[in-house]
Amino acid sequence: MAMTPGASARSFGRLQVIRSSLVAVHILFFFVLSYHAFGRNLDKLFVGIDGAYMLTLAAHLFVWTPAAAGFFVDPFQGLGDVWFNLNAWLIPGYLVPHLLLGQGNEFGAPFRVLAYAVFALELFLSTLFLARSIGLGWVAAVLGAWSMPLLAMPYFGSTYTLLYPIFELTPQIATATSEAFLLVGMISRIGRKRGSLWHHCILFLGIAGLSGHFVLAYPTVTLLAAPFLAFTGLGFVIGGIEWREIKIKIIAIGSVLIFLLAAGFAEFVLGIFSYSASVFWGSDFEGLRQYWYFGSILFHGEALFGPAGRILFLCGVAGLTLAAVSTDRRLRSLSLAYLALVAFILLAATANALMDLWPGPAPLYFELMMWPIYAIFAARLVTSAVSGGWRLCTSRITRVPLVSHWVAGWETACILPLAAITAMIVQSFPERSAGPGIWPAPGASRPIVKALQEAIGISPGDPFRGRVLTLQALGKAESVVWYDFVALDTKRAQAAGNDYHHIGLWTNGIPTVLEYNSTMSPAFFRLATRLLARPGDKQARSVLVLRQANARILGLLGVRYVIADEPLPLQLVLSESTGNDETLRLYEVPNVNQGTYSPLELRTVRSFEEAIVWLDDPAHDLTRTAVIIGDQGRELTTTPLTSVTASSIHMIPGGMIIEATAPGTALLVVPFEFSHCLDLRTRRPSLIPPRVLRVDAIEIGILFTGQLDVEVSYFTGPFDRSGCRVRDAREFRRLLVPPPK
Repeated sequence: MAMTPGASARSFGRLQVIRSSLVAVHILFFFVLSYHAFGRNLDKLFVGIDGAYMLTLAAHLFVWTPAAAGFFVDPFQGLGDVWFNLNAWLIPGYLVPHLLLGQGNEFGAPFRVLAYAVFALELFLSTLFLARSIGLGWVAAVLGAWSMPLLAMPYFGSTYTLLYPIFELTPQIATATSEAFLLVGMISRIGRKRGSLWHHCILFLGIAGLSGHFVLAYPTVTLLAAPFLAFTGLGFVIGGIEWREIKIKIIAIGSVLIFLLAAGFAEFVLGIFSYSASVFWGSDFEGLRQYWYFGSILFHGEALFGPAGRILFLCGVAGLTLAAVSTDRRLRSLSLAYLALVAFILLAATANALMDLWPGPAPLYFELMMWPIYAIFAARLVTSAVSGGWRLCTSRITRVPLVSHWVAGWETACILPLAAITAMIVQSFPERSAGPGIWPAPGASRPIVKALQEAIGISPGDPFRGRVLTLQALGKAESVVWYDFVALDTKRAQAAGNDYHHIGLWTNGIPTVLEYNSTMSPAFFRLATRLLARPGDKQARSVLVLRQANARILGLLGVRYVIADEPLPLQLVLSESTGNDETLRLYEVPNVNQGTYSPLELRTVRSFEEAIVWLDDPAHDLTRTAVIIGDQGRELTTTPLTSVTASSIHMIPGGMIIEATAPGTALLVVPFEFSHCLDLRTRRPSLIPPRVLRVDAIEIGILFTGQLDVEVSYFTGPFDRSGCRVRDAREFRRLLVPPPK
């Protein structure tokens, strides 16, 4: 007998309650398992240089930056460029443990475990939401949601995660991937007939808000997500059932793009990318990613990270191929779009392995947005085969309403035994404590680090007292690359508990002139590699290989100390054995600029390169004479300058406070990088406003009369100074080309 409409509605309602309850059980079970598994695998959380760096960044950002829609200056690296593009205030995996556990607990086990559990939950929920949004059944959706985190994150006590360990090393990638998937899910749902007007409005606001958050939380990943979002959008437009839905999707996406453009988001992201060393000097970088295994997980196998990557790729592509011949037009067009994206990635992987054409991220990092897609379509492939056989055998009994509810519940619940088996597998591995760690938390310091911490370590409100630079592999005559430095750092950290180079110094509040940043400024890169690097050494895209002790330039840049593994002609402070057949020496640099250089003479040059040549000339006294590029130099050469009698720089969250006095007009050379993102606010309105200019190729020059008392902030965001780095890029490009004589 046919069911009445009322009975049918009640039946559907009961089915929804059953499924919702079971999904809630899955979510709770998943989170508890994740927290337990990560607690057993502490030595796999934030591991290596990249992992320790991400944790250090989060800890520093909560101390040194206010919560804001944008990025401030990093006081620990280089000459104070923008922070590595990670806004911990906007990333749930960092913010939730920070709010629950409090500031200063970032290096403890509870923070790390909770951070990974939150990142894993984001990945689980977004994969589930996307799978359901594009029309996959509950079984495939839940199975795919379970599979992705288990494959990509450190649940098991093996050497690596089952896939390439990008989520293990930099877990905030899970936030970027999850937000891309949430965007795709909402775009898939908007415009459909069954949704009300309010439903579509809420989806539109969600798309706009999530797009803005995505850009602000981790802007460099927008580059990785762009191909995935573009191919997905193409699949949605082609697969729209009716012109009405296609039109609504186009209007929604177009409106969001217009909003992002009008609000300054696009200019903000463009500035982050355009004013970077990789844009200006990409040909100078060593090709560290020109290998097949940086092309796709298809090329991973037993010798590398195990067969899971290859299996996931093949099963995912097989699932996409099956969906491409589906009768569901939406699913068919989206699958074809993803297959086209896979072909594009494999083409890029081939070019990446055979030719050095692309200085940016390896194709593998673009493919990581596809890993959850592989997971859910592989799950669909498996469940289609299993459910097809099941329904064939039970086609008659499932027509009974009560039995159909039981079957529907069973379909969603059937994965719980698999989850329980997974929990038992996790439990079967021995517990792995964090131990001392390769890269230590604050406090794991040795004599040199303690001496530096006392001499130049900074906390908010402390004076700037200089930086340190580590020079290693000095006895090696042949050229070196960054991986040579990584090997030395790893060996030293394992023996002594500190690398004495980057993480081990930053975690103890010690600023270095070394910068690790994929958007490092081209001006700093050029000056540092010309004056502090050996000509034959190969530079990486994100970090520098520096092996030249140029005392004049070090002093100009505010480098007060040098750590070296060979003797140098500088004042020795102390020596220390690292327990690794290695002796490190700490030297002090004379005549260091701590905001104390006050030149009385100015010299004008025509270009940035001429300024570097001028600075490198030992005949020039950099404490007495400054070099200026272009027209502003001709204007200022007629201004009589006096010496600064007193000056100080105090570091504060987001910038610094600079105070100085002089008997007349003076030029103060501040050992931080000049940028149009700088904002000077005079703290005493009665004082004559100062003028800011670029001096000595890269540094801040402040021209003032009598007294100087300013708060200097470096900030760029969509709503404030969105185009400042774009102006930096334009100016720097102009400075590279000398005007005709």
